[in-house]
Order: sequence, then C-alpha cells, then structure tokens
Amino acid sequence: MTAKVRVAHNASTPTWVRAVDGLVECGVYAFAAWTLFYELALVTQWSLWWPARIWIALVVGLVGWRAVAGWRNRSEPRERDLGRALVRPQTNVRWSQVGLFLAAAGLLLALTMLRQTWGVFPVVLASLVLLGAACVPVRTRARRSAVYEVTPRVPQVAHVVAGLVCVGLAVLASALRGSSGDDVYYINRAVWVAQHGTPTLRDTIFSAGDLPTIYGNALPLASIEAWQGAVAHVLHLAAPSFIFFWTVPVLAAASGWASWRLVRTWAPRRACLVFLVATMFTLFSAGTVVGRYYLGAIWEGKIPAVTVVIPLTWHYVTKLMYRPRRSDLLVLLALGICFVGFTSGAALIAPVIAAGGLLAAWIYRSAACAVGAGCFVLAPLVAGVASALGPGVGGVAPTALPPAQVFGYLFGVGTATVVLAVVGTALGARLLRGPAAVVATCAALSGLASLLPGVYDVVNTATGAGPVAWRMVFATPTAVLVGMLVTARLPSGRVSVRHPALTDWGVSLAACAVVVALAVQGTPLWSSRTGTTLAFAKWKFDQAALDDVLALSDVRTPVGLWLLPPGQMAVLAMTTTQHSAVVPRAFYLTNLKTTKSALADRYLLYRLVTGHQVAPNQVRAALRRLHVSLACVPGADARARRLLATAVRAPLQPLGTMSCHVS
Repeated sequence: MTAKVRVAHNASTPTWVRAVDGLVECGVYAFAAWTLFYELALVTQWSLWWPARIWIALVVGLVGWRAVAGWRNRSEPRERDLGRALVRPQTNVRWSQVGLFLAAAGLLLALTMLRQTWGVFPVVLASLVLLGAACVPVRTRARRSAVYEVTPRVPQVAHVVAGLVCVGLAVLASALRGSSGDDVYYINRAVWVAQHGTPTLRDTIFSAGDLPTIYGNALPLASIEAWQGAVAHVLHLAAPSFIFFWTVPVLAAASGWASWRLVRTWAPRRACLVFLVATMFTLFSAGTVVGRYYLGAIWEGKIPAVTVVIPLTWHYVTKLMYRPRRSDLLVLLALGICFVGFTSGAALIAPVIAAGGLLAAWIYRSAACAVGAGCFVLAPLVAGVASALGPGVGGVAPTALPPAQVFGYLFGVGTATVVLAVVGTALGARLLRGPAAVVATCAALSGLASLLPGVYDVVNTATGAGPVAWRMVFATPTAVLVGMLVTARLPSGRVSVRHPALTDWGVSLAACAVVVALAVQGTPLWSSRTGTTLAFAKWKFDQAALDDVLALSDVRTPVGLWLLPPGQMAVLAMTTTQHSAVVPRAFYLTNLKTTKSALADRYLLYRLVTGHQVAPNQVRAALRRLHVSLACVPGADARARRLLATAVRAPLQPLGTMSCHVS
C-alpha cells in the first residue's frame, strides 16, 4: 500500500499573490471579530461607535502581523519538488470515458429541453444519480489509500490576469447603478447605526424604533449594516457614501479573488480559463440568482455571503484534504462567524454546505475535512438556535416556493444558460482530480438535493423560512463548475502529444465560442432590461428622487410622518432616520405590526401618491390620524395635486419635482 503524500498548495506561489491571500484572510478574521462585537452590543445595547474605533486598530494590527509573518516565512523550503518526485499525476483519459461523458451530457440536455413538459424532477434526479455515481470509484480508491495528486504551479501570468479581472469587477460594481427594493432595509439599518450608534431590535423603517420589527421573530444577527454605519460615523462620512464608495469596490474585488482561490485549488492546470469563463458566465446571468446575487447589490450582506464566504469555504475544505493545518480550521471557524454577520440565511445555507463537506470527508476518509465542516457550521447553528429560527421575511404564514420555481431562479430561462448551468453542475466535477473532485461533487450534490420535491416544505415547517428557503441552492458554486465544463480538454493522444499547442488552442476557442453564445443570449448585469445602467453616480439611488429628498432638508416640520412619492419615500429611509416615511416600501406593509386602521390609512395614502383615485375626506382623515407633517405628491400628477389640495384645504407649494403641503 502506498502512503499518502500531502503537498502544499501555496508552493511556488508568487509573493504578491500570497500577500493578497493574506489580506483576504485578515479581512475574514477582522469581520468575524466585528460580528462578535456586534452580537455583544445587540444584547447589551451598547453603542457601536467605540467598538468601531477598536476594530479599525485591530485591522491595522492584523495586516501588520500578517506582513511580518509573510516576511519571516519568505525563505521556507518548498514542498512541491518533493511531491513531484514521489507522485506522478495520472492524466490518462480513455475515449470510452469521453463517450460516456457525452452521453450523460446529451441525456441532461434532452431532459432540460423537455422540462416544460415533464417538469424539473427528471433533470434533478438524473443530475443527482450522475453525481452519486461519481462518488463510488472515489470511495473505492480511498480505501486503497491512493496517493494525492500533486498540485501544479499556476503561472504568474494567470495570477496577473485574475488580479486585473478583480480590479475590473471593482470598477464595474462601482459603475453599476440599479434598483434593489431590499436596500430600504439594509441601508436604513446602516444609517440608523451611523446616526444613533446603538443597534435596535425594533423597526427603523416605518418609525424611529417605535414599532415592532417587520422581520417576524428573527433576531437581526447580521452585522454588516452595523459595521457600515459605525465605521462611516468614525470616518465622518455619510453611511451611503461609505457603502457605495468604499464597501462596493472592496467587496467586489474580494468576490473575484475568492473565486480565484477556489479555481486555483480545484483546477490549477487551467485556472485562468476556468476563472474567465466562470466570471463571464456570472456577468451574463442577470436573469438568474447567479447574476442577481453578484455585483449589482454587493453591499447587501447576502451577496458577499454567497460570493465571498462560500467559495472560500470550499477552498479551505478542499485544502484540508491535501494538507491539514490548524490555521485552516481557524479560518473556517471565522468564515462561519462571517456568514452569520453577512446574512440571516446562514442558518439555512451553512448546514447544506457542512453536509457536503461531511460527505466529502466520509468518501475520502479525511478526519480533518470533517472537523473543518464542523468548525464552519458551528456559528450558523448557534445563530439559528438563538433566533429560534423565526419566520423571518416570510410573514405570518410563510409559504415555501415550489422546486420548479427555484429551478428557474437558479438556472434561468434562456436555453444557453440553462443547459450550461445544468450540465456544468452535474458533470463539471467529473473533470477534476483528487480531493478537489470529491469536494466539488459533494458541493453539487448538497445544493441540488434541495430541489427534490418536499424538501422546501419540510424546511419551511421546521424553520418558518418560507420563500427564502430556496437559498439552500447557493451551496453549489455553479459558475466555477460551468467553467470546468467549458474548458475541458480532450484525452491525450498522438496529435496533442506532438502538438500540445493545438489542444490549448482548441480549449481556448471552445471557451470563446461559449462566451460569445452567452453574450448573445444571456442578460448582462448592466442590461437596461434589469433596470440597471452604467454611471458613476454620487449614490446608487434614483437621482431625481435623491434631489427631491435633499431639497426637503431645509424644510422645518412638526414631529410626524412624511408622505412623498414612492421613490422619494424609499430614498428618505436610506438617507436619514430623523424623519420616517408613510410607506418606504409597499412590500413590507404586510409585515408591519400596527393597528388595522393605521395600516389602512397607510395603504390609502400610498394609493394617493401612486396615481389612484381616493376620496379627499378620507385622505384628510388619514393624514390627521397618522400625524403626517409633510405631504407631497408628484408635481406632474394633476389629479393627485388636486386631491391633496382639496384634502388639506390649502394651496400646495413646489419642492423639487413635487407639490407639497407642510402641516
């Protein structure tokens, strides 16, 4: 029996690449520490302004410590040469295996094309069977103590290309300007902490902490909004300025580098091509959650949870199979804490990821991998128990989405993107080798298993997660698996041995062809069809609505609610907590805990500013009962102006593009 040889992943890695990797790890540790600060402040109701100062000093110390440690370790002996001498990677692939692979891809293609007739269950079942079948030979080889494969060196030029792509993603994220309804919640929380310091368990959108939270019984354990607000206060910046000018480019670049780290671990032989295809696939998938949960709203915690935490988690889980180290276990523990700090859905998604990691550990007999999965899931499980897995955004009676609808969310509706995503998810892991193949297969298995009939209903019954239970599919890094599929190389043969450049050119041309197909049929993130434009704006708000809200800054009104057009009320909630709007977002009204008459009055006034016919006497009564101190309607809506003037029995005055009455 041959002993296993463990080979370091960072062998022969350029110094500047290790430095960037170290910065990302410092960011993980720093945000994990902030999340612990925040949870303590949430319990004790302490101000977060002084922990923000401590946190900034901690970040400086972490970066300095990492720089000193990297300088001391610069002359460590490389282990890659030893691995190369002991292990010869097995790269022989038979044409018969290629035939079976193409047959499986054809089956998935046919089932995907027939999903409108037969439903999505045959596609999901076939994918799970193929993934399960891939685990059998791996388990058999693990019993025979097969050697680990040596990790090849990633060329310097590939690192440079990846770095440039990350910079490009940061620039693109800064330029993208669109609309996200959830910003009313996320940015409002940051603004509250920036202006008040103390996190609150109560509502800050419809009131200044006077009403119960609209998010059911779930505790607001996510800490990123509080971090944005507290650091903005310490730096003497407006919360939106810190979010859009600092948070956006940093998180966008971190998302790209996290994907690059995973690609380097899973597919070092063709890392550059896989990374480029995966990035292009995501950029042209605005019609699916793969694209929507990306750069367009990177400042919302749920986005970096998917684009930063999950790729890094699979990277470190795979790394534990090659060379178990306590430091990697510590990073996984910190990633779990970061997951809680980014999103309230951590308690739903993390167990799915951990299940994939535990399955991979069982298949490959890796105790370190099992421990790593446990370290990662620890904090999300504690957070789930602490919040009692309340109804969250599901409302009073949340309903789980059907698997067919989730399938459309994940894979989209366009033929090219759907086929690529399905085939890549089911077969992309087959193109990997060693522990990476095991982890990738289990990652795809854990995510696709949630699409089986009845899974979301069971999760909804147990947790009350309702319409957000579908986020369990995020456990699968679909874009990276698609990149693996597109850049697959043919078996070594006479032509490729004599002329290896022909094979490389063939792979490159195939990748270019797929990218062109995506560009033609896919929906780019900057498409006007998604309500997004490319513009370096001051803040990523509706500029006309922002100008109107800024025009109201000099208006002095008694204490009370403000009634504005819908866009202006949303911007008001995202720029200040000194004044509350009647309806900052209509979608949240169903969860607002107030009296029936107050709720009816808010609906009535919302109908007024959205151009509907309402009775002036009812408007007058609603304004009085809700204590509205400023009422504005769109200046271009003559009927709304007439109704409001009749209701208040006074002429209106122009403010920005609105016509207003000050109580």
